[in-house]
Amino acid sequence: LTPNAFVFADETGYLLPILYGSSAENYQRWSILGAYPSYLYFWVYSFLPSDSLHASAKILNAGFIAVTAIPAYAVARRYLAIPVAAAFAAVVMLSPISSFVRYVMPEPMYFFGFWVVVLVIVSALDKSPLFSAVAGGALIGVLSLIKPHALALTLGGGVFFLLQDRLRTHGAIAAAALFLVYYVVRVVLAYLLTGEWMWSLTGSIYAGMLSGIHIDLL
Repeated sequence: LTPNAFVFADETGYLLPILYGSSAENYQRWSILGAYPSYLYFWVYSFLPSDSLHASAKILNAGFIAVTAIPAYAVARRYLAIPVAAAFAAVVMLSPISSFVRYVMPEPMYFFGFWVVVLVIVSALDKSPLFSAVAGGALIGVLSLIKPHALALTLGGGVFFLLQDRLRTHGAIAAAALFLVYYVVRVVLAYLLTGEWMWSLTGSIYAGMLSGIHIDLL
């Protein structure tokens, strides 16, 4: 499939669905692989040339890491002077996660999406917390189909809105709206990408892991 040896076992679990699709039939054939629910990532990277997927993925990964500096700078610029904000953006871009550039894995795309989510939430606060929560929830729903770990952002975002309103009603409404919009966008977009309704917050592979530590998110 590629002249490059796999460094992470996880890398195979992303490369094969990109090349051949993430259907249930394929996962039955790849019985040793878990089904990662990274459907948006699979869809975007499936447009790369299959005969040079590994090299092409590195280039696209590098692009995602590089453009992450833009939303990171925009967030920092709201609170810091231009030189400090620029330095912050450079640190973000060159942080250890940039090492994922070399792998067929969704971390670079997710990293960029994370900073877009942060930028939208803090910028939309200028309108209202509810508008910020709805916009942020929609983007987190999209981000969860790159990596389901975006679920953690709904928890962090909910706490942010609660504390921002000092635990009053408007903050609770914003927190609830963020989670509701996240879930609706996640379910609908997953259906558009796969043709199947997927109600799980995490996907079966991560639900199994969480069940093992007595956290059931089905």
